[in-house]
Amino acid sequence: MAEKKENDELNLDEIARKIARSDEALGIDDLTYHLEHEILDMTRYTDEKGVVRYKPLTEDKDKLKAADMFMDTLAYHFFVRYLGKSVDEFEKNYKNVKDPQTGESMADVIIKNYFGVDRMSTREMFSSIEKLDLNHIKQFIEKASKNFDDHFVNNRLAYVKSKIGDTKYLNKFKGYLKSTAEKYKDLFKENIAKEVEKTSDPQQLLGIYQMLSKGVPYFRKEKKKY
Repeated sequence: MAEKKENDELNLDEIARKIARSDEALGIDDLTYHLEHEILDMTRYTDEKGVVRYKPLTEDKDKLKAADMFMDTLAYHFFVRYLGKSVDEFEKNYKNVKDPQTGESMADVIIKNYFGVDRMSTREMFSSIEKLDLNHIKQFIEKASKNFDDHFVNNRLAYVKSKIGDTKYLNKFKGYLKSTAEKYKDLFKENIAKEVEKTSDPQQLLGIYQMLSKGVPYFRKEKKKY
């Protein structure tokens, strides 16, 4: 499934900003609040004195329901909030379409690719926890969002790699890395500019690019709009 595409021109500053802010791309707060709301609804009860309280999930049927809720909410967040699909499009083209080989919904197949989690394993994991509560849900969110972050960054790096196979772009890339490393040399212990000079290996250069993207505060700043 195609993600949001980069421009054909190799805009290294713009891609570096996306890598630097990759932890913000998913909109993790919306996802977390949504899942917290759902799990709190499932664990809330009122005692004999009329006091609202919360208890962990201990019944298998409730844990399985929580696992399905987790996967469904993750899919909704990814397709509707992140990709901007309409709810109707999400349900018609992804949630309600089955993979003919596995029987999984296309939504689940794509979520597994981006987040490294699948419905069956999630159901098994939730069932294995004796007392499932909000803290466990948060741990699952952190794991899934980390997998998404890795996927997001790797996609950007793969795009740059596809470009620097062309000598014109490779030279531009090396020049960009060297000038950026020299400009922000005080932020790093290593002489990164010298490392750039010594290699033309794409993988090493991409590693340096990722390090600069994540390590230079400039790339995390909001881009000014005029």
